[in-house]
Amino acid sequence: MFQKDPKKLIDFAHNFRSFANAQNWIPRYDKDTDSLAIIPHKLSSDARIRYIDDELAFYLRANGDIEGLFIEYFKNNFIKHHRTKKFQKFNQAITKKEQSSKKDESLLELSKFNLKQVLPELEQLVQKAVVRD
Repeated sequence: MFQKDPKKLIDFAHNFRSFANAQNWIPRYDKDTDSLAIIPHKLSSDARIRYIDDELAFYLRANGDIEGLFIEYFKNNFIKHHRTKKFQKFNQAITKKEQSSKKDESLLELSKFNLKQVLPELEQLVQKAVVRD
């Protein structure tokens, strides 16, 4: 699947948290598709989703650089499979943001604080998915 540079993928997985912080990634939840993207403010035009397991995918560029994390069916699947306190709090932050958003607003940007709370657990899940792959 990730044939460009397996070492780059492994390095990324083991440094996901620091990479996301250094690249200033932000979490965005899409109400319409129930997906969570942790990405820079603007994705590169050549970034494409590449799945690493049933729930997680990377935004992968043509040159092999990873530019973000994508989680589909976040509230209706991912949260149910990963019932940790931190993920539950993150889910509550999304629900609160949904309630305060406009009806036609689909894409919700969450705070970096919300993201920092779950980065350690997300890093572990990314590592497990990469090792399986």
